[in-house]
Amino acid sequence: MKSAASAKTRTQAQTNTSVSDKIALGSIVAMGWLSAVIGAWAALCFAAALFNNGPIAMFKGVFTALTGI
Repeated sequence: MKSAASAKTRTQAQTNTSVSDKIALGSIVAMGWLSAVIGAWAALCFAAALFNNGPIAMFKGVFTALTGI
């Protein structure tokens, strides 16, 4: 009689979050929020300039700034 031995392998994934991982994640979140705030500020500034000056004056200003004429 043959005896069949089955080998059972058990692996357990263990995740350890260190302090440096938490600091890195916090830094990424902070940079993301700062980028979003800067983008919103830029969009609001563009909208305010467009509202105050109009699209033709904005185009003329950009053309003058790029060409120097």
